[in-house]
Amino acid sequence: MKKLFSAFFLVALSWPVFASDSTMRVVYQDFDFYVPDNPETVGYLDSETHLMVLKYDSQPGKKYIGFSFEQDMDTGGCEAAKFFTAVLTGMEPGCNRASVEAFRHVFLDNRESGVWKGEKYGFYYFFGEKLSTVFVIPRLGEANEVLKIDTDFLSLPDMRRLVKAYLQ
Repeated sequence: MKKLFSAFFLVALSWPVFASDSTMRVVYQDFDFYVPDNPETVGYLDSETHLMVLKYDSQPGKKYIGFSFEQDMDTGGCEAAKFFTAVLTGMEPGCNRASVEAFRHVFLDNRESGVWKGEKYGFYYFFGEKLSTVFVIPRLGEANEVLKIDTDFLSLPDMRRLVKAYLQ
């Protein structure tokens, strides 16, 4: 408990943000994101995934934005960028078909999907009525590490603004 409190206190003291146009800049790992300002609660758990959650409502499980690294994601035996392209197109040359289909079942059913491209990253989005997710993938084959952003309240244009610093 003491360790968790220390983590929250450290985040509160070192929270690098600035407010403008009802958004604030959040520095998470090596990324700058523009989130809605005035979150009610901010939490960070320094685990393998480096989970950070911003809550905008006091009701448990409602109105949040979560950031985490997915280091053990099953990408069907291929690079993350190829895997996510296979998920969106349904074609999986070089990727395990079962992995692609399982991911499609979880993330594509009843969701709008697509990709935003930036110079260094691809942003693969899956937007649904109750939950939306963006996976941030290095485009240059630098690493297979996947950043995952989840939200239950941001719209597609809101999420695009969140990652605007990286889009072309």
